[in-house]
Amino acid sequence: MIETNRKISNAVISSASSDLSDIHLTSKNIGIYERQIEALSNELRLIKDRQIELRASGSVAEIMAQLKNTSGILSHCTLLKEDISALLNYLVQLLEPKIFVLCFAQLPRICVADSTPT
Repeated sequence: MIETNRKISNAVISSASSDLSDIHLTSKNIGIYERQIEALSNELRLIKDRQIELRASGSVAEIMAQLKNTSGILSHCTLLKEDISALLNYLVQLLEPKIFVLCFAQLPRICVADSTPT
């Protein structure tokens, strides 16, 4: 598991899903959920080098219907779609949102330089 080694003042960073309950606070608007995802490794390896960008919005059911109807490489990623569904359903219980906006995309590696004066 890759852990976030940087402190972000407006983020909740945790490996415990229960800690994400703080993301509704005004001072916390980012949630980073660090968790084990080895069960998804085969599917993640399958999509690793692909250009993927999928945007969906609506209720969990509407988003999952959009994911179910995807063609291409994501159509073969059953475990990944089940994981997305489980996370969205958890967030529904946690935050009670009316709608979600989901963006699933591969991002280029980003190097962040620390600009702390010495």
